[in-house]
Amino acid sequence: MQNQFTHDDFIHGRPERLFQASKAPKILLLWQHGNERLGPNLGYYLYRHRPDLLEHVDYLCGNPLAAAQTTPKGWLETDLNRSYRPAGAPKSYEEKRAQEILGIIRTGGYDYVLDLHTSSADVDRFIIVHESNPVIRKMVAASFENRVVVLSPDLYRSALAGRIDHCMALEYNEGLADDPEIIEQLADVLEKLITGLAHQPKPREFYYIDDIIPKTEDPGIHVRNFEWCEHGYYPILVGTGKSSYREDPTKSYIGFAARRKELIEL
Repeated sequence: MQNQFTHDDFIHGRPERLFQASKAPKILLLWQHGNERLGPNLGYYLYRHRPDLLEHVDYLCGNPLAAAQTTPKGWLETDLNRSYRPAGAPKSYEEKRAQEILGIIRTGGYDYVLDLHTSSADVDRFIIVHESNPVIRKMVAASFENRVVVLSPDLYRSALAGRIDHCMALEYNEGLADDPEIIEQLADVLEKLITGLAHQPKPREFYYIDDIIPKTEDPGIHVRNFEWCEHGYYPILVGTGKSSYREDPTKSYIGFAARRKELIEL
């Protein structure tokens, strides 16, 4: 493969896609927010250093127009990862793009879909799914993450991982997105899914989210993610900063509330 694309190209949404996977199992790797670097960093790493994995892995930039801005934006009109179940016919660019992505997944014959995200919240790294089915458990077993967040379908229906049963979202602190060790670990996850290998089973914390935390019931900036708080839940994705839910005017909530936690060995 000729190295015609630079790292900066990937950060700005070029190429939009690298679709070369021809061998089973097939994996779709995508990133949805144009200002998040984890997805393009991994895509560039595969392109330059692990083209062998691209025999099984298709790469997709979910929002190339947002990424192409001089300073990449998260989205242009609506949050792409809240646009998969529009009210009525798709109207915004992201709503139309969401339907295109669903079509790619449904016709692509993918065994696994990995959706990469970063957050300004202090969350370290964790997995988000909308159910714990056998395929998801296999994906979790191939990962390095110790925390798995299970969002109820009612709360997650407009997100990609809430519409696709074999989709696992990975959420990392934005400061980890440029860490070469993290990128190599993610490539290792892809390789394990391809080869069918897994890590030695270990206890993983499953947090079951059943509600949002409305901005009208903000518990304050002192609460810590994944730690039980006096309000009767484990806060998830609660943070501050320009990309936090708390400061996002399009969101009516500051994060999610999990009221149940269990250890599952995977």
